[in-house]
Amino acid sequence: MSEERLEPWLVYLHGGEKPNVTKLYSLPQRRHNVINIPGLRSTHKIDTSSHGWLVITVVGDDDCEDDYLLNPVTMEKIQLPKWPGPDLAYAFCTLSSPPHDRSCVVMYILDTDQKVFLYCKPGDESWTRQEVQAPCNCPAVGYNFDAITSINNEIYGLTICCQSLVKFQFGRDHNDHDRCNLRLLDLNVRKPNQTHHFIRTCATICYSMVQCSPTELIVVEVHYGDEFLVGDSTTDVGCMGIELYKVNLRDQVCGRMESLPGDSAIFLGASDHTAVYYKIPRDDLDSGRVRGNTIYFTERNDKYLYAYDVQERSVSVSLPCPDVKCDYGGPYWIQLPVNWSLMNDPQQPQVVASEDDSPNRETPSIEANKIASKLQIMKRGGGVRDWWSDLLNDILYEIQSLLFGADRCYFRLACKTWKSSFSNSTSESGYRSAKLQKIHQFPILMHIGNDGELVNFFNPIMNSTHTLPLLGLTGAIIRCSKDGWLLITQGSTGEKILFLNPFTNERIDLPDLDEYIFDGITFSSLPASSDCMVLGYSNYEKYTLRLHFIYRGESEWSGSDVQKNGVLLDNSYSNPVYHQGLFYLMGKAGNLCIHDPGGRTEQSTSKVIDLARKPSALTRTSQLMECEGKLLSVCTGHMGKPLEVYEMNQESMAWEELDSLDDTMLFFSYTSLLSATTSGVQISGLGNKVFLDRFSRKDGVFYSLKTRKFHTFWSGYNSDDWCDTKKYTNCAWIVPNFETHKKGELQWFDPAIQIEQAED
Repeated sequence: MSEERLEPWLVYLHGGEKPNVTKLYSLPQRRHNVINIPGLRSTHKIDTSSHGWLVITVVGDDDCEDDYLLNPVTMEKIQLPKWPGPDLAYAFCTLSSPPHDRSCVVMYILDTDQKVFLYCKPGDESWTRQEVQAPCNCPAVGYNFDAITSINNEIYGLTICCQSLVKFQFGRDHNDHDRCNLRLLDLNVRKPNQTHHFIRTCATICYSMVQCSPTELIVVEVHYGDEFLVGDSTTDVGCMGIELYKVNLRDQVCGRMESLPGDSAIFLGASDHTAVYYKIPRDDLDSGRVRGNTIYFTERNDKYLYAYDVQERSVSVSLPCPDVKCDYGGPYWIQLPVNWSLMNDPQQPQVVASEDDSPNRETPSIEANKIASKLQIMKRGGGVRDWWSDLLNDILYEIQSLLFGADRCYFRLACKTWKSSFSNSTSESGYRSAKLQKIHQFPILMHIGNDGELVNFFNPIMNSTHTLPLLGLTGAIIRCSKDGWLLITQGSTGEKILFLNPFTNERIDLPDLDEYIFDGITFSSLPASSDCMVLGYSNYEKYTLRLHFIYRGESEWSGSDVQKNGVLLDNSYSNPVYHQGLFYLMGKAGNLCIHDPGGRTEQSTSKVIDLARKPSALTRTSQLMECEGKLLSVCTGHMGKPLEVYEMNQESMAWEELDSLDDTMLFFSYTSLLSATTSGVQISGLGNKVFLDRFSRKDGVFYSLKTRKFHTFWSGYNSDDWCDTKKYTNCAWIVPNFETHKKGELQWFDPAIQIEQAED
């Protein structure tokens, strides 16, 4: 008899007026069940889900004093020993095997430097406490664990400090007492700091391990930013990226994974550190109900479901069950049989809205409808094209990009129009220029995928995407965008740093870094200009801010420290802004550090200012930008609520909230904030909007300061927050720049400047 297939379900311990109600959501089936599990309440926590069983912790419940194991299919319940103390916190929990197995062990890693663990076997009257002693073959005296899991009925712990797995071997000592010995498995890898793979230095890294074959497991690193407040609980800022590593237990080797198999997905639970590896059935894969090469994850005390596409480097967010609460840490992932809901039939399953019927797919606003109609006429050139010879140039350029050899000759012979379009794009740079010149009026969004070979350019006004090849971008991370140039990093530690103009394919290499450790970076002027200066900062010290800078013509980076003088300057994950000869750096609370570079020969000065009025305390990120000679701050809260725009009053040195942007458009991403004016544009209604680096399906999402909602021009997306959208993690807004330079202008290090400085 074949083993019954399991699928992941998302569990919400609902609480509220019905404390015993539990809601389970199936992603493959796109539906949820509302059930009543006797004894399982919203005041309970699921510490882990493994082997078809749940480990339940009771929080402040007098009716059930001890913790227990629960089988959600059979409703079988097994009591565990009384927890040693109410103040004894834990970090991780795992179950080695089903509880009816004689070797079954329930184990907790305590949250006391994660060097103490408790364990018991079903039927034990008390927990066994043991300190982690370093194995004799481990050079470290002790170590912390970042994740634990059970593999083949055995428990393994991941320790990053010595890059190893530790196998927990349970048995009896010479006095016939329970004893656990630790065996070290060196993974033969020295993994560098991976935060350079993401647009910002990450404040939090969460690890999970999941078995993907009998002898292999996958280590998942989820990189987050700083922390922010959701309700009454502190939660990590959104995911900045995910790294994958495969461990071969037999050969004890570990290597980085570029992607998951196309028919596989991983489900991660932030509350209980549960990880599920799921082979997607063909019908679910074809229908798109579950996406391959994707990591689905949740965040603590947050009812949203997130999906990280490994290939695209994008994060999508959805809301499976809007009417639930997550007061005690959930939601949680558990595995249940495919026909579980039919076997138990707690009530008729309620159909959850599919992606096409999402609650955010409302009727588009009247304003959006009018603008979309005008844009559609503009895209058609005023009428419907009836003849092949009358095709839009963009279409002809797209056709040409797919032709090779003799086919390109046949293309030229079709008609005069096609021949003329071919002559305008005979070279790669000419083709690139011709294809993108038409959309240069406003900023466009550039996105680099995981392969680094194809680059997407999205025009938010025309709602069109152009894909172009750009060689040499493997492993490239966009750090900053300004004046049509990108500042990007490459290399195993982000040590390679360079300027790139993606429209002319020109690049300027800067001197290498030891590694990329900046929380933000920008440059003062065009990279080819003689006065260009690059400035980055590191904000990981409590009392000081570290500045790193280099002038054009110099061969080495310099640094200086700025004293915060007691001013709160928490990390805002905002790039600095060069404004009227000064660099401005902003903290999350809206305070500023102002740096006067002083030029090559003059002494630089810096000061930190505690502003009188600051942005709303509900905001989780604050991004600084320059707009028409003024300093603005765009602040966003959880799920985009609220989204507020502030202007700096430089006389009173205070932030003042703007109710309207008038004819100005803002373009928002973590790497770049740009602006444009709609004056002189034939289409009215484009102003007073913040265009985001988010998409609803393939439509760009913007925020209207008039309606205080998120919309799209081309579909019915209309929402109070940015749920049901997708965000690229490696992208930037950029204004096309087709200016080319001589070879000498593309050399950063200029010996002549060095000689001149030495003579001075």
